[in-house]
Amino acid sequence: MISPDATTPPADTVACAFVGLLDVEGRAGDNAAYSPAGTQFQECLLRALSGTALDVTHVYALRPVPSFPRDRRLFFGARHVVLVGSIKATLLGFVNLGPLKTFSSAIALLPRLLTWAWHERRRPRVIMQYNLSNPPGLVAVLAARLTRSHVIPIVADLQVPGAGLLANSRMRRIEFGLLRRTLPHCDGLIVLTRKMVDDFAPSTASLLVEGAVPDVLVAPVCEARAVREEHRPFVVMYSGGLSDLKGIPLLLAAFALLKDKEYALWITGRGPLESLVRDAAVRDPRVVYFGFPDQKDLLCLYSTADALVNPHSGTHESAKYLFPSKLIEYLATGVPVVTTCSTPEVAEIYGHVALLVRGDDAADLAAQIRQLSAATLSERSALGDKARSFVLAEKTWASQAKRIADFALRTVTARAGKTTSAEEQVGED
Repeated sequence: MISPDATTPPADTVACAFVGLLDVEGRAGDNAAYSPAGTQFQECLLRALSGTALDVTHVYALRPVPSFPRDRRLFFGARHVVLVGSIKATLLGFVNLGPLKTFSSAIALLPRLLTWAWHERRRPRVIMQYNLSNPPGLVAVLAARLTRSHVIPIVADLQVPGAGLLANSRMRRIEFGLLRRTLPHCDGLIVLTRKMVDDFAPSTASLLVEGAVPDVLVAPVCEARAVREEHRPFVVMYSGGLSDLKGIPLLLAAFALLKDKEYALWITGRGPLESLVRDAAVRDPRVVYFGFPDQKDLLCLYSTADALVNPHSGTHESAKYLFPSKLIEYLATGVPVVTTCSTPEVAEIYGHVALLVRGDDAADLAAQIRQLSAATLSERSALGDKARSFVLAEKTWASQAKRIADFALRTVTARAGKTTSAEEQVGED
């Protein structure tokens, strides 16, 4: 139970301050700063940590809003809110203007973390931050060092400026440089790909957590799978960000190679390549763009599709630091999945429950879709059921949260042991 006002901490637990990018108001409208996947990750994790050894006593969140003038508000004041039903949080105040956003959010966060550590001084403490850009992760590291706490960030997005979704601007390069320098100073890292650790903090303890099954998909997508009409097209579906990094050009190129009228392509999501998707829908009536549907409608589309496709690009430099967590959501639907291998973990962990495309090749992707459509309904159902059974057994938030809590506990214990040994060595000298 996340209860920052509790007076008696649970026994044998580690107090945790969670720093993230969360707020209900960020969900409204066309907001590029709001990430549905990132928000879902944080909310599901916070719910799942309840009852584990990691006792989240407070959440400090930066609001996901575009900088001024895209958002007309120049100043945001701090306020207390309740997120996802019962999670008490403090929304940080900040100046919503370029670099001042990063600097002011850092100033707002540091004293709050110091105060939190004082209140939790009677037990071990962990500062867990979702990504390390806003607020800057160096603040969490500084607060941890000043209070003898531990910092264990979740590195979900590590994007190289100009090689993915981030512009190659001076500010982005500075942020990336700070992030690279912060990682080795953390006590432990929770990462979505191993390359994050290999390239930036090889000596730091780490835990691989690619993502988890969204809570809404733990139950069946619908009570009964949609009845398929005998002569309807074979529906291929994509849901997610509409960008080059996410593989939208690859997906459209592959579908163009499927000349038969028996195929249809459904796309949902938003992003910089939305106009490309809309143009494809105008040129080819088999392509349907559904915009950004709510969760209920999205689940209905999933249940009706014949195949779900993850065309995430593996050619961008950022790709090796980004796991396509949408893949786990796809697999949990019970619908057969075709996926590229943008990181080694895709093939290594999920290769036995999905059809793999080894490179960013439109012909190969089209061939795998064609192969799946040629399979019998029972064969496709068997593949989908196998995938769903696997992720429900291995990749629920309940199991991932326990792994994260156990890792945090081991990290705290290990660091405490090193500190004690060092102090004893100094005393002997």
